[in-house]
Amino acid sequence: MRKKIQILLLCSFFFIFSVKDSFALFGKMTISDEEKIGKEFDTKAQSMLLFVEDPEITSYVKDIIARLAREDKILPFRIKTRIVQNSAINAFAVPGGYIYVFTGLIENLNTEDEFAAVLAHEIAHVSRRHVAKRAEQTKLTNIISLTTLIAGALLGASGGENSQNIAGALILGGQAAATQSFLNYTRENEQDADHHGIETLIAANYNPKAMVSTFQIMYEKVRLYINSNIPSYLSTHPALLERVSYLNNRLQYYPQKVLDRPQKNEQFLRIKALAQGKYADASIHIERIEKSVDNSALALLTKALFYERLNRKKNAEETFLELLEKEPNDPLFLREAGRFFFQQGDLKQSLNLILRSMSIAPNDTNTQFVLAKLYAAQKENALAAKLLLNLLREFPRNAEIHQELGKVLGKEKQFFDAHKHLYIAAFFTKNQSRMQIHLRKMTEHAVSKKEKKELEQFIKKPSGKKRTP
Repeated sequence: MRKKIQILLLCSFFFIFSVKDSFALFGKMTISDEEKIGKEFDTKAQSMLLFVEDPEITSYVKDIIARLAREDKILPFRIKTRIVQNSAINAFAVPGGYIYVFTGLIENLNTEDEFAAVLAHEIAHVSRRHVAKRAEQTKLTNIISLTTLIAGALLGASGGENSQNIAGALILGGQAAATQSFLNYTRENEQDADHHGIETLIAANYNPKAMVSTFQIMYEKVRLYINSNIPSYLSTHPALLERVSYLNNRLQYYPQKVLDRPQKNEQFLRIKALAQGKYADASIHIERIEKSVDNSALALLTKALFYERLNRKKNAEETFLELLEKEPNDPLFLREAGRFFFQQGDLKQSLNLILRSMSIAPNDTNTQFVLAKLYAAQKENALAAKLLLNLLREFPRNAEIHQELGKVLGKEKQFFDAHKHLYIAAFFTKNQSRMQIHLRKMTEHAVSKKEKKELEQFIKKPSGKKRTP
């Protein structure tokens, strides 16, 4: 049975407040209060959501957010960004400046300007402090550690590739939509974020028409996929066509030169192809892409990545070779083909492609990672470990780098550090059983004072920050 596309159209969440594990709020919610809430939720999210740590994708998204954040003159927080591996067309903000972007959003939009429009909207929720204002206006006297609530609303709704029903993707938590007054207030929040966001979009030199086209894309997804038993206040809150209408009216007041800004999409389309190929449900999309008449290099890349993930090795190899024939000097295509041939055990072909890629883009992190694996395969463990440690300084949350470093250190008989990195890799991939195995091994191999002290931190705070980079 085909799995239906998940659609989370609401870019902010309804928050449920409780007295349990709460701290008192007297009068106004402070910036410090919001930062605590955001930090606590992010800690919980690390153990419940699967984050994407691909350096190319994360760097691209963070660069756009930084570009937009510079133009928001009332932003009280430093924005912290996470990419969530999930097919929902969604991004959302929580208090304290945390913004979560779903891979499904990248996969379903057409331009960087559209993508930036959604991010500008989320930054507006943060800078306008909508959650804090909602708490103040409703005279709430307690604020829960919002982790449980958001986990219910977000994590329950972000069922990933296992969701069989579109309704599952629109769950916002039972009590969250309990009162019409709460819904109406959120409508005001969304309109405020739309208007504030479009100004940020323009200031960052994007085309404001992209915000309108984004809502039109969402409307089409709703029209095609949402079944009739979804409450209308969820599928139309605020009504998407209403948002298109009031934003179109606003566009009339901008200079023509602003509306005619070209939308540069080369980098976005490359990131979109990677996100689709690596994170979309290949079993669902492969039939569509095989029937497509699009024979562009990026379409071939996505197809090759799908074949690889579906273990159709011959199809993957043929498609990668076709891609290289079409674009023999593109570092992205050389790198992905080199990574594929490494996985297939063809080290000679892999090394040739990776060195060619590095000669064009020597600072590409993913290419350096494949090169480190090639060093390890050739028993050049010291070179591999040095390169991997350098990569971890820049990307400390990358599970693949930790995993590879753990294996290399094991070959060098540095067993405590080997199991430490394997433990961290298991944490970031949410593999509890592997975490326990490597924690036991760390205990066995902790000999020095430094190792024993480090082990204490891992045992003391199994889900705490000190245990992770």
